[in-house]
Amino acid sequence: MKIIRLTFFNIIALLWILTTGQVQAAIVLPQLVGDNMIIQRDIKVPVWGWATAGEKISVNFKNESYRAVAGADGKWAVTLKESLHGGPYQMTIEGAAEVLKIKNILIGDVWVCSGQSNMAFSFNALKTLYPDDVVIRNSYDEEIAAAANDNIRQIIVNRNYSAAPQSTVKMTGWKIAGPNTIMSFSSVAYFFAKHLYEKYNVPIGLINASYGGTPAEAWMSADALKKFPQFSKTIRFLKDTAALTSKVNLYNAVLPTVLFNAMINPIISYGIKGVLWYQGENNQLRGYEYRDLFPALINDWRSRWGQGNFPFIYQQLVNFKEVSKVPVEAYWAELREAQLMTLSKQVNTAMAVGIDLGIANNIHPPNKKDVGERLALAAMKIAYKETNLVTSGPLYQSMRVDNDKIIISFSNIGQGLVAKGGSALKYFSIAGADKKFVWALAVIKGNQVIVSSEQIPDPVAVRYAWANNPEGCNLTNIEGLPASPFRTDNWPGLSAKTVYVNNDIP
Repeated sequence: MKIIRLTFFNIIALLWILTTGQVQAAIVLPQLVGDNMIIQRDIKVPVWGWATAGEKISVNFKNESYRAVAGADGKWAVTLKESLHGGPYQMTIEGAAEVLKIKNILIGDVWVCSGQSNMAFSFNALKTLYPDDVVIRNSYDEEIAAAANDNIRQIIVNRNYSAAPQSTVKMTGWKIAGPNTIMSFSSVAYFFAKHLYEKYNVPIGLINASYGGTPAEAWMSADALKKFPQFSKTIRFLKDTAALTSKVNLYNAVLPTVLFNAMINPIISYGIKGVLWYQGENNQLRGYEYRDLFPALINDWRSRWGQGNFPFIYQQLVNFKEVSKVPVEAYWAELREAQLMTLSKQVNTAMAVGIDLGIANNIHPPNKKDVGERLALAAMKIAYKETNLVTSGPLYQSMRVDNDKIIISFSNIGQGLVAKGGSALKYFSIAGADKKFVWALAVIKGNQVIVSSEQIPDPVAVRYAWANNPEGCNLTNIEGLPASPFRTDNWPGLSAKTVYVNNDIP
């Protein structure tokens, strides 16, 4: 016979159950809702959590009271009224037997910062990867020392993946920017936030949900990927094993849907200003597929958040790999082209060009400050409605053939086109009907570039910076923002018939 010994506290708990008929659970909040959090301004903001089914919850914030009742699954939610930026404030959440106080809340702009390793790349990673470069170290040591800013805060979504959509995810908690905390900040996101704060004096919250070495399809929902039959086999396999994977994370973070399920789905109730995105390296061999995949990702996130076509700001892939001595086909050029095309496929998007910021021998270039600041410039146009500010470099608009020359016109020319450094334009190539490109002479004339070569008397196509690493390409506007790589032809490229295949899935 088993003997059960009851302590005083066991007896009290037992009496509570016998007299009330239930165990009173504690109020549980998502880690997004906590001390130091930043709430999105100018929209109605959801606040949610979990409690005992049927429990009455009250939320008090800025002298307003909101009430909810936990559903059968224990979840409750309230919607806060729109607020102007400011703070700090305190929020009180009260249940039947518990009162939670959330302190030092600011109201400002919240950005989801996502993608792969160049978005995840922290100041810690910067120092680790470039330990012997004195110039880099000194530059960022100054930034770190001057980082104290109560109005810039980051929360990190812990890296995780799942075969099935999750409702919760572990996070680090909101951290205020300062010399002792900034080391874990995404360096791109920090410089983005710093530039915006200096311009608008509005608190900036960063939700860092990034995972190195991952493709776009891992960040998309199963519903969004229904349009792409090449992923159906893998998604079906994951769905069949979802119950198992929820107990042991068996599957790799690069598989379709697994990062959306684990890292995005749990945060999509949180009010945001927009998304900051730096990804593409892991889709480099599937540039043509990315033409449709990336716009579908943007549409997927917008539909899930239910905030309309919020701003989606993204970084075009920078230059990387060996420098080409002759014009060649290039996978990275095709991926950049797909990113450029997205501007016309999805409204309220903006792209930062970084074709001058990469290095040949490292996929993680150290200059994250210019990346972050160019992304901030892009955001100023579509998110902050700046109309008199040049926020992008020249973008290819049209071409026309004039005898043995091709004349290229651009948008986003700002005050005019220039060759950076005052030298001749570099990395323009030209071809005839045989599709064989040669280096070309390119000359700026007014707001156009005239391209020619003695080797090509009857030209039909021009390319600019069309390479994995077009090091030295130098077309910019007077404001110093580089032109995006482009081509005028639509001849099939290296990735024209390359789509996702997973031969490891049975």
